[in-house]
Amino acid sequence: MNKTTKGVIYTLIGGICWGFCGACGEILFKDKGFSSDWVSCVRLISAGLILFLISLIREKKAVFDIFKKPKSAGLLVAFGIFGLMISQYTYLTTISYSNSGTATILQYTGLAMILIVVCIMEARLPKIFETLALLLALGGTILIATHGDLRTMIISKECLFWGLFSAVGLVCYSMIPKKLLREYNSLTVSGFGMIIGGIVLCLIIRPWQYSVSFDLGAVAAL
Repeated sequence: MNKTTKGVIYTLIGGICWGFCGACGEILFKDKGFSSDWVSCVRLISAGLILFLISLIREKKAVFDIFKKPKSAGLLVAFGIFGLMISQYTYLTTISYSNSGTATILQYTGLAMILIVVCIMEARLPKIFETLALLLALGGTILIATHGDLRTMIISKECLFWGLFSAVGLVCYSMIPKKLLREYNSLTVSGFGMIIGGIVLCLIIRPWQYSVSFDLGAVAAL
């Protein structure tokens, strides 16, 4: 199996898992009374620690090499805060104002933003199929927001704001770690990024002040 095919398969699996994660988030918000603030903090920290432990077992002390280069460490912090923290928090917050399907579609308009950024960086115009994809993404967003009637807004302003904010997070999440992933293991980059983003978000949100109650369904969804 060549590298491109593997990349396509990983992307499909990642998209499926991301959508499933959104559905679980919707259960936590709508049925279990959890807040997106609390869930975002707990998910980032716990997932980051799991990935870090796996990476530590596999790479031993080499897992900390990423902090030996100031530029790599700086990119990692930027990835954790502007990529992972923002994309996770804004995505879950969008779900809390709407539903997982709407939130996922709004966030994935970030792919159109990535296309624009890449074209600017490469000083070129979009190709025909890229232009078509861009128009479809924008058209889909308009249909979601208005249901085809441009005089009305079906989704709330909060949903649209957080959804488009999450799209910006997706851009940062996708583009910031490119150089890091050429040099370091993806588990290491993702794990440390989640821990950094989770710590910063915890300092802002203070999840320990929230009162939460668990049952079996809440534990499974979380």
